[in-house]
Amino acid sequence: MRARLFLTISLLLLPQFPGSAQDAAAVPDFSDGFKKLAALGLPALDPTAKWVSSRDSRLPYELTRAAKSLKGNAWLLPAAAGKKAQLLQLGAVAPIEGKPSATSPDLPKDVAAIIAAINKSASSTSDNPSDALLGNRYSSSAIDADLLLFATQLYQTGHPNLANHLAAAIFSAVPSRETVVDAAIDKFASSLYELAAAAFFQSGDWSAYGKSLTDLTQRFPRGWSSCEAVGLFLPQVVNQADGRLKPSAPTLPDTTIDPRALAIVSELAEPPKPAAAKPTPASAQEAMMRRRMMEMGDYEYSGGNSGAHPLWLLDPPADPKPDAPSLERLAALKMAALPALAALLGDPFLTHSPNGSSYSSRSYYSSNESPEEILFSKYQSLHRPSTRGELAKQLLLATLPASDNSSDSPDDDTLRLQALEFWKTHQNATREELAAVFLREGSRNQISQAARILATATDPQSHQIFEGHVLGLDPVLGAYQEVQIYLRARKTAAKPFFDAYAKLVRSQTPADADRDEASYDETSYLVKNAGGLDKLLKNLGAMVDPLPPRSLAVQIAKGKPADAQEAIDGLRPLMADLSPTKQLHAYLEGANAATDAEVRARFLMAAIQIDWDEEKEDEDATPAADEDAPPPVREVSEPEAKVWRKLLADDRAKPDGLKDEDYWYRARRGVPMHLKTMAELAAIAFETSVSPESLYETFNAAPVLDKPVIDILKDNATARLAGKPEAPLPDAGKVSDERLAAIVAEAGRKQSAAIHPYLKTLTPDERAAWLAWLREPEDLPLPESVKAARSLVISKYPGDNRLPPPAKYTSSIEPGFMVTADNLLKHLESITPKIAEFSPHIIATDPAEFGPGLQVFEITVPLADAPAKPPGKAPDAAADTEGPADDSEVSDDDETPASDPLAQWRRTFKDLDAALKENPTAAAAVTIAGRGRRDADSSDLTLLLGPDGKFTVSRKPDAEESAASLHAALKEVILPDDSAVTYLRILTRAHAEILFKDAESEDSNLLPPP
Repeated sequence: MRARLFLTISLLLLPQFPGSAQDAAAVPDFSDGFKKLAALGLPALDPTAKWVSSRDSRLPYELTRAAKSLKGNAWLLPAAAGKKAQLLQLGAVAPIEGKPSATSPDLPKDVAAIIAAINKSASSTSDNPSDALLGNRYSSSAIDADLLLFATQLYQTGHPNLANHLAAAIFSAVPSRETVVDAAIDKFASSLYELAAAAFFQSGDWSAYGKSLTDLTQRFPRGWSSCEAVGLFLPQVVNQADGRLKPSAPTLPDTTIDPRALAIVSELAEPPKPAAAKPTPASAQEAMMRRRMMEMGDYEYSGGNSGAHPLWLLDPPADPKPDAPSLERLAALKMAALPALAALLGDPFLTHSPNGSSYSSRSYYSSNESPEEILFSKYQSLHRPSTRGELAKQLLLATLPASDNSSDSPDDDTLRLQALEFWKTHQNATREELAAVFLREGSRNQISQAARILATATDPQSHQIFEGHVLGLDPVLGAYQEVQIYLRARKTAAKPFFDAYAKLVRSQTPADADRDEASYDETSYLVKNAGGLDKLLKNLGAMVDPLPPRSLAVQIAKGKPADAQEAIDGLRPLMADLSPTKQLHAYLEGANAATDAEVRARFLMAAIQIDWDEEKEDEDATPAADEDAPPPVREVSEPEAKVWRKLLADDRAKPDGLKDEDYWYRARRGVPMHLKTMAELAAIAFETSVSPESLYETFNAAPVLDKPVIDILKDNATARLAGKPEAPLPDAGKVSDERLAAIVAEAGRKQSAAIHPYLKTLTPDERAAWLAWLREPEDLPLPESVKAARSLVISKYPGDNRLPPPAKYTSSIEPGFMVTADNLLKHLESITPKIAEFSPHIIATDPAEFGPGLQVFEITVPLADAPAKPPGKAPDAAADTEGPADDSEVSDDDETPASDPLAQWRRTFKDLDAALKENPTAAAAVTIAGRGRRDADSSDLTLLLGPDGKFTVSRKPDAEESAASLHAALKEVILPDDSAVTYLRILTRAHAEILFKDAESEDSNLLPPP
């Protein structure tokens, strides 16, 4: 307490100083404050720590946005022998494992960038408090604390002058110095508290936990916002640690509690038991407990079941294993668990289950809240052990009937009476009878779950209750999902109900519910998503008397190609209860029967989108002996294999009517690729169906094998269908450390341009080992020739079939070009005489898939090929009636087609247009940007082409000071790191006038690749 008090006084009593932190003579010495802050237990730092940039370290978004030229983000600590490198992030209070990138940030420049951002924010005239960099209570991160702790780190590492300037800038920008110091104390203490909590949930040691919390409350009695909240449960921790408190068996007057429930309740105070077959790490146990709490309890004490948690009272009967978690076994008792939970309400004994409410922590509180309410909110948000009473309350609130209109949680006595009354009234009710109760009395979420149970019940009374409930709704479309389940289950028997339901839907649904201008609600969304009210009811009607899915797929295949996608969309819900394999066979039946290429392709795309995880969940009931082994490959029967061979032999071109994103973005496992033929689409569908996990591995192996991924997939499919083993993928693990060291050494002895010819002589396994090392070169440092090769363009992009070809690809940078400031400047000067041919133009270089080196992408926007549609033009009559065939065909700006290059590219060049407007003598504007994997690794530069044909750096009045020369400015934005991307854009004034003419309202959200 004394150290904390002296720290605050030392900082508050320092002399006043002018607002400018750049005047060294006016900046006071904060050394005493820094020493006292460090003495509270901040990580030790000294001048041996190096200021670095690292991908493993992250900065607050607000800071990187305000200080765009900030390069570094962490201190590299001296590594002990045999240990991994440690990083201490800017303003952090605990080191992490990580490694620095190749860039060497300039510490004084970074501090100057932060100070400039602070001063700029402080002098801003914005009335929005969330725009402030410091003193912003709406910020998601404590920037004030981060920066003051960073100033202390600067002092610790032997940079007192930088530390004093930064602290002076911080204190100049905030109303109260004490608030900033408190924020730093709060972050430090809260971080230590989190470490103590994590240690407890790993060890279960109450004694060590109590000592840690006692130390923290004594060390940070003021400034730590959670200190008082921790004090609320600290005595309980101490008493449980020394054995003075023992958990008692819950009792109720005049009510007998089920002995099974009592036995399970007694376990809540015991540490969790690891799984018998394979011990679970303590951290994984906590994650498991948190997940169980999320599944079975409502974290927010705000009126019961406000979330989408399942009603465990209505879960299907289950017989959990003896070693299953206590909460799972307690919930399996269903109604028999309610008396035990009611008796536990208010019980203060702490458990090893983490407090689920910590997910809902808040960083600021309303002025309307009382001190007691704020304290309770902080206590609720702490990462701490739950009491037995809290667990009971969460489980009861999550499953008792609740009202959507209730805003407050009942107190323990009221909830106890509600639980016992519900138990006494319904303790012998069947699952369906309980569902009927929730249908009458529950919240919207509970009603939905209860309706689903009644929809799949087999007794007529449940059907009658369900139908009466649905037909009494307004709108009846509110039960659309449950009606689908009901119709799939009852089929023809539900025909009278469907007729009545359809009649009500038509009478209640506005005629324009599927229009863009209709209000956005659940009804309009359902109608619009189905393609109109008629289509929605048609899809529902197909469930009443449906053909078998495979027969229906054949029928679709023989229909009109224009109707295929709509019909396939209607087929999906009919198969919702089928296994993924049966869904696949239906789609294959359709693809086999289809003679039209587009219809066949749509069936294959539907097959790609099957969720095979559902089939894996069924397999989880009998897990393999080796849990780490790859999932087994799905067996393919000979009849199915015959169909696949036919599809893989279809060499027809991909139909133009299909959009690339249909299988580019939706292909499972996140593998992007542009396909040229039907056979290629079939190869992806086949691999996804037999081994979904291998698709991503194959994609990663393609650059190592120097082979298009689609060719590998086709070869694999052919081998599998012939009963032969597929070619093994490259395995870096087969290459010894000694062999890898020899490869790196040999590459290091070669000139940069000769490295890739040498790498082509290696085996696939050796190339895989090289690529893995290049991405994480820990033990073997990068040779100078390899470092240089990272800036060498080695290929054009797109290289194979992974991206659709651009509208107008223009090649001005060829393989062999070295991306440096000098070369880029020379390149710009070389194209200046014909710059109109390179406008609007983009050149992007990013790391090649198999490095070192870069791949280059270039495109010139074809302005003359598709002139923009005049903004605001009314749609024609056909569009008024039918609407667009696909939402993606119309952008958000008026009715401008998103496929129009002007609409598609306008935002990309908007800042260049602004630069030209600010400089009326410039003939063209060029932006060169360096982009790393983090915002902190990013910087850009705008150049203007003057009447003399020379480029100069654009300087705005409010911009940070630019480099003195054009060459020096370019060097600032060219990043040599292997993760870096150089992005260059060119726009002439003449083309800017075309691109932005009458386009103020046209601001498409679409951005082009890459």
